[in-house]
Amino acid sequence: MVLLMFGTFLVNYVPALVIFNWEATQSFLPSSFCRDFSIACEALSRTLRISVADERAIFATDIYRGCVLEIFGVGYSIDLIPIAMGDIYVIIGMDWLSWFWALIDCEWKLVTVQDPIGGLLTIYGEEELPGVPPKRHVEFQIDLNPGVVPISKAPYSLAPHEMQELSYQLQELLGKEFIWLSSASW
Repeated sequence: MVLLMFGTFLVNYVPALVIFNWEATQSFLPSSFCRDFSIACEALSRTLRISVADERAIFATDIYRGCVLEIFGVGYSIDLIPIAMGDIYVIIGMDWLSWFWALIDCEWKLVTVQDPIGGLLTIYGEEELPGVPPKRHVEFQIDLNPGVVPISKAPYSLAPHEMQELSYQLQELLGKEFIWLSSASW
């Protein structure tokens, strides 16, 4: 499990959900986020292969050097690599975290960084991710062969306390709209 700390900050003067991820070696932003940047995009010296969470590999060839990450009114220079990703997060990786001598406290969910003049700035992580991205119209259908009936199989058995915990977690996810009830006939 990866514990992420995040907050909403300005990236090139545009509000963005910024995730501090010490498992990322570089810092990234969605390609769609940088359309209006006034900074010129440069080519990387070599193509960068990036392994993402679902074990896919994506490739990056460009970088925006000298972007501004503003945290509580303090501007930090940051180099950001645009990649194709569906979410709206800017990922701050070890390149930036080590440059500003970041100290990460997982228990208290805070990141302390050195500001440009040598002082310390503490960033307190938000409690929960704000939710999933906005709903988009997607048509999805699985065509079945005529006459096929649902598979009848007994569910896994759970101890009563496990069933109670599962029910609690499902209700929480339903409430946050991370999941929703199925409308499938199966």
